[in-house]
Amino acid sequence: MIAVTGTSGFIGSHLMGKLIEKFGYSQIIAFTSKESELYQSINHQDYTNFSNDRLNLENAKVIIHAGAFIPKNNNDANNVVLCNSNIASTSELLKHIDKNLDKFIFLSSIDVYTETDVITEFTPIGMNSLYGISKIYCEKMVLDWGIENGVDVLVCRIGHVYGPGEEKYQKLIPETIKRILKGSDIEIWGSGEDLRAFIHVDDVVDSIVAAIDKKTESNIINIVSNHSLSISEIVESIIEVSQRSVNIQYKEYNGKARNLRFNNETLKRELFIPKVTFKDGLLTEWLHIKKNFENYNI
Repeated sequence: MIAVTGTSGFIGSHLMGKLIEKFGYSQIIAFTSKESELYQSINHQDYTNFSNDRLNLENAKVIIHAGAFIPKNNNDANNVVLCNSNIASTSELLKHIDKNLDKFIFLSSIDVYTETDVITEFTPIGMNSLYGISKIYCEKMVLDWGIENGVDVLVCRIGHVYGPGEEKYQKLIPETIKRILKGSDIEIWGSGEDLRAFIHVDDVVDSIVAAIDKKTESNIINIVSNHSLSISEIVESIIEVSQRSVNIQYKEYNGKARNLRFNNETLKRELFIPKVTFKDGLLTEWLHIKKNFENYNI
């Protein structure tokens, strides 16, 4: 039995579909506060007050902890209450796990790292935001818990993910697509030369699924792309996929430029080689947002 938290989230919803496809409906259970007809569930409120009428968490041999507060914008990244909820929920979850568990997979974030030229698993962690700090704290909890209880723990630090479902967040790709669909100009703040590296949600999910059966040498692996593009190049790629004529306005920006480059050799060596090209991934996201555009409150 594989139990998953965060099943209603961007990554979690994609993950559940892949897990059920690979292992079968009977082997997957959602550990959730929101029951769904799509899968079996153990219900709870804030990881307490469990309803075990249907299944017991002790049946789980693998737990994938994807449930977490994830900032939808820069202001959210320092929301004290929401960031602290990551620590509280992870701590509470660990109290209720049977010690016969085989593997615990924790989804963390590349927001734990300090700024550097090329980010690897050995890049020093930093104090960039309360969100990043909350993920560092949770990593320490689950790794120490694994040692104390003899459970194999893998921390997956997830990079910048794109694909259908990302529109819940105020991020570069979905916000650019929405502006194109509205017929608005696209605004780029600064020179547009800052570098970003996006990995498609399908590659993220396939990496996590691969981790279920693999015994990795590393207990921390970055699930990231090693292909960086400038913001201008990303916007131009979206415009190309849209096949529309769009005006770009460059706005003055006095903030600090941030370039993101990753080395994903550990991911490719120990788990999975990303397969989705950036252009193909953009097309799936464009078509998804275009199809559902009338449902967005924008």
